[in-house]
Amino acid sequence: MPHMSESVLQGMFGGGSDRQFDAQELAFEAMEAMASGDYEAAAAAATRAAEIDPNCIDALHILSQLGSENKAELVENLRRTVDRAEKNFGKKFFRENEGIFWGLLETRPYMRVRAELASLLYDVGETEEAIEHVEEMLRLNPNDNQGLRYSLLGWYLELGNLKGADHLLLEYAEEGSAMFAWARVLARVLDDDLDAATAALSEARDANQYVEAYLVGRKRLPKQGPGYYSPGDESEAIVCMDAIGGAWRKHPVAKKWLKSQSTRS
Repeated sequence: MPHMSESVLQGMFGGGSDRQFDAQELAFEAMEAMASGDYEAAAAAATRAAEIDPNCIDALHILSQLGSENKAELVENLRRTVDRAEKNFGKKFFRENEGIFWGLLETRPYMRVRAELASLLYDVGETEEAIEHVEEMLRLNPNDNQGLRYSLLGWYLELGNLKGADHLLLEYAEEGSAMFAWARVLARVLDDDLDAATAALSEARDANQYVEAYLVGRKRLPKQGPGYYSPGDESEAIVCMDAIGGAWRKHPVAKKWLKSQSTRS
């Protein structure tokens, strides 16, 4: 992450203290070091930031990552960091800023660490708790600048939560991504509405034709995902599989149906 200008940083803290300003600058340095793989420098900068400002969430986030020996420990450390941020903001802040959270720069460290916590909870099998975190984050920031809706949709479908999936599909009805298009197919198969599933399949193929080969096993996913993707491209198909591929794998009946449709196309 590039350094923010002094004016932007001052805006984050509403003209706040030099202590907060200096700590956040060090936290950004730590984030840059983490991105480049220099963990020693990241630890040093994050430690210094936390010493200057014990409530510097980005610094605490990095120290949680570096100081955890396994996923279970990291979950607990991230939970503590999220709790710290929420206490710092206070309940009134959440009430007054629901819906515009990401637009407030000072909330972004909190949103970053909570997003990682949700992802990690899913990794360790705590999908219901992961869903609760992301649902709340989307209430705080319905514009979803972090792209959390894709994982949430996959998690809903993985658990067979069609009510949650359909609500999300409706909430982002204008969403034209392959992730949503292929999720609609799965949702309608699980709903046993095969006519609607067939119609959704046609739209999904138009949205991204490459996804189907991965879903039915004609093609294997690469070991490493793309650094970026383009709509309709194979790179998007790989990202799509990361978001909702697990949901398709959880429902063999849906894969069987899709294979039957593939042989007819």
